[in-house]
Amino acid sequence: MTLLDRRAQLSREWTDPTLRVNHLMALNTAGAAGLGFVFWVVVARLLPVDAVGAATATIAAVITVANIGQLNLYQSAGVLLARTPQHRRRRALGLWGLAVLATGVVAAAAALLGAATGWASSLAIPLWFAPLCAVVWSAFAVKDALLLALGRDIAVPLVTLGYGLAKIGVLLLLAAQGATSAPTMVVATFLPALALLPVAALLLFLRPARTAPGVALAPESSPRPVGRRADARFVAADHAGSIALQACTTLLPFVVFLAGGAQAAAVFAAAWTIVVTLDTLAHNAGVPLAAEIARSPERAGDLAPRLVRRTMILVVGGAVAIALLAHPLLTLFGPVYADAGTPVLWVLAAASVIRALLILRLALLRAARRAALVLAGEALHAAVVLGLAALLVPMWGAMGMALAWLAAQIVTLAVVHLLTRRKGASHGA
Repeated sequence: MTLLDRRAQLSREWTDPTLRVNHLMALNTAGAAGLGFVFWVVVARLLPVDAVGAATATIAAVITVANIGQLNLYQSAGVLLARTPQHRRRRALGLWGLAVLATGVVAAAAALLGAATGWASSLAIPLWFAPLCAVVWSAFAVKDALLLALGRDIAVPLVTLGYGLAKIGVLLLLAAQGATSAPTMVVATFLPALALLPVAALLLFLRPARTAPGVALAPESSPRPVGRRADARFVAADHAGSIALQACTTLLPFVVFLAGGAQAAAVFAAAWTIVVTLDTLAHNAGVPLAAEIARSPERAGDLAPRLVRRTMILVVGGAVAIALLAHPLLTLFGPVYADAGTPVLWVLAAASVIRALLILRLALLRAARRAALVLAGEALHAAVVLGLAALLVPMWGAMGMALAWLAAQIVTLAVVHLLTRRKGASHGA
């Protein structure tokens, strides 16, 4: 390949709509991670360790309920909207409303269950306030996937930047008023999301100025529309998988809090906050990848390897950097976090590389609407994480959860790989 050919290839890659979205989402992840890290450093310096642990557990529980109520639309909205180029905006608004309504129902049920079982007493906020936070978070979080599906990808990092800055601002404002308890961190997390909801609504209501990546298909190559029953079956199976996913991802700080105590939860959450950036990076690559392949299946053989390669370069590089800088990074939080959290962060960084491969594999299966395999993978992952956590966290606290997380990535990726090979790969999965 000549130098001119190589330059032409690079030019095509950087101007490819889906790869451009991937670049923007990588920027979005980096910006969110940077601001999130600053937020966490300020929290760790202002609040006692036990208060941080209680607040982190509360936020984890609320976001888990919100994510379950979203019906996994953050991951699947692009796939659902891929085959409806007409009326895409109206359907996107309908999905947004469905996510909000479903979250309200799930949050109310969770609040009743919490009141009946008594675990709600572990929350750092009043029980009636938790469902409101869950609904706000659901509406705020799912808008990213809908904006991507509508071709408004540039708006996603801008809103994320505004949210990150607002979080830090609210936290400092509350601290200046003398509020340095666990609810301070909770309010600083959810209040900015509520304030930015009108902006998200406006962006969704506006008529698209251009089509989303992959929408402009020739009539003869346009995918056949999928019926509502098929969509419902896909959402049901995909959502069942997402429940298992939430039980062993966003809920983990709450699990550590219950089994290992507030300090273990705070240490794990500090390490988790740093390394989850790599998890988010893989998810943000998987969302546009699944949407584009669902719209244009013929692009799978060309697009999937390139995007997977680009994502893994970033993830591996990030994991190495995090491992090398683990102690200095956690020192910014305080000596307790640095001493106990450094080996935890090493294990989580190693797991993130395997985790990224698993996320991208599941994204390709989701693009092919193989929701049953996605469900099987997520269920196995949850079973391994929570099963090992029940054994290891009471003994080793945050490190026990990190080891359970690493083992789950290895086992689940191996099993999903075997299942997809036996059933026949689809779309490069």
